Amino acid sequence: MNREYQSNTIKQIWERGKRGFLSLLTNPSFYIYLFAVLLYLPHFLPNLSDITPWDETYYLLSGKELVSGVIPSFSGSPMTAVFYAICYLPFKASPFWLVQTDSLGRFLLFSGLFLGFWQVGKALKSHFNPMILWGLLLLSPALITIYEYPADPLFITFSALAFSQAIRFIKTWQLKHLRWASFWLGLGMLTRGDALVLIFALVGFMVIIGLKKNKWWQIVLAGMIPFVVLAGGYILLRGAITGDFATGMGPYSYTVFEQGQEVDLQGGTQRFAGPTESYYVARQLFGTPEDNDYSMFNAIKRNPEAYIRRLKAVVTWIPGVFLSAHYRRYAPSLSY
Repeated sequence: MNREYQSNTIKQIWERGKRGFLSLLTNPSFYIYLFAVLLYLPHFLPNLSDITPWDETYYLLSGKELVSGVIPSFSGSPMTAVFYAICYLPFKASPFWLVQTDSLGRFLLFSGLFLGFWQVGKALKSHFNPMILWGLLLLSPALITIYEYPADPLFITFSALAFSQAIRFIKTWQLKHLRWASFWLGLGMLTRGDALVLIFALVGFMVIIGLKKNKWWQIVLAGMIPFVVLAGGYILLRGAITGDFATGMGPYSYTVFEQGQEVDLQGGTQRFAGPTESYYVARQLFGTPEDNDYSMFNAIKRNPEAYIRRLKAVVTWIPGVFLSAHYRRYAPSLSY
């Protein structure tokens, strides 16, 4: 009886997998993806000099260290470390592991973006052709530069998967979709702290629009529990293993605050590259992290005029970033 049940289960899995594969081969999106892989193939095969010495190298090393037993702090993007640990394992014994790990990582990050956009497109296919999203992604020059900051494309993938589930929840009002959205944002929180803002926005929005379909507390629980379990579970697990329960989010947030000064650096006065110079300028304007107890609010209180000037610089900087990210010739049509 057990053997017959196992045999039927295997047959069902095989048939389901075969149908999925055949469906994939007949889907035009799959061929857009293959075309994109061929188009951007040189960027998946970097030389050592092509690997950026900041975030990209840091995360590559964090993956290697995780394999060696060094568990990153909550603020150190543990999900990115897990991602690169997986990429590192096939090349662990190779003297060229850094380049090979980076190559595999770039390809998977690239593929993850297409997967996320594909899921969003499927969720919205009743409103427009999903191919439009893939076409816009295919044309974006961001596919060339995203590898400098690997946590960003990984976070975008998780956010896109969460967004697709949120759309399905609105369409069906089935709480399982909201739970999946919370799950993906939980992985996003283990990638970038920005997910903390997104989860509150998601749950708040769903409570407002879903009150007639579900009780508010059901929505809150479905939207928060997977997220809290993943984020809180990691903190507790790491603390149990290392004895260190600190999240590191305070210093991390302050570092991001200092990095933000790069948008308001005065031309002609820089001594170092922008990312490094921003630390020096921010500390001249707002004081050191220790002076402000690693609180950006304390720093802003010291020099609100400088922070307002930075905000003005951000407002004028955003349009240029948008134009650069989507090519100047396509940006007006995207805005429309």
